[in-house]
Amino acid sequence: MPLLVRKIDRAKWEGSDPAAPSSLPADAITGCLKTSSNALSTWRIQTRSELESAVLALAAGFTNLDTVDVVPLDERSIESAGLRIVVTPGRTPVDSLADRHRDIADLTLSSLGIFAGLVLQEVHGKNVIRFTRKDLKRLLKDAIASSLLAVERLSPSVASKLNNDTTQ
Repeated sequence: MPLLVRKIDRAKWEGSDPAAPSSLPADAITGCLKTSSNALSTWRIQTRSELESAVLALAAGFTNLDTVDVVPLDERSIESAGLRIVVTPGRTPVDSLADRHRDIADLTLSSLGIFAGLVLQEVHGKNVIRFTRKDLKRLLKDAIASSLLAVERLSPSVASKLNNDTTQ
């Protein structure tokens, strides 16, 4: 069952009623579902066991290392909701993961609301996974050690934090 992974800020979604997605606070939409060219960026994985690869693709492009929440969404649910999924090259310093990128494309106000409803269901179902700064450092260090990622491709801030083991 393929999943599409999206980074969110869980706090912006919690407390909202999944039965009434139209009451979702605007910050959840404008902060977590910011579109570019009417599309939302996601990372495709085959199973939950691959979740760390999606987070690695994201974290490798960060300018700062901070705790991150991600929500895995069933690809079939997204398609069944009438949303269009498009294969697009991912912008990540981990070249081997770039082909896992997918956009939810051609979004309108209505279809963005549908996607928000899907995210809200996952948040309500406690299907949000948190990766701490320590987790992200481990993922990045492991990727560097296994030659999936060159430290030179990281932002200077992130690279310096990897060398500073006191940063949690």
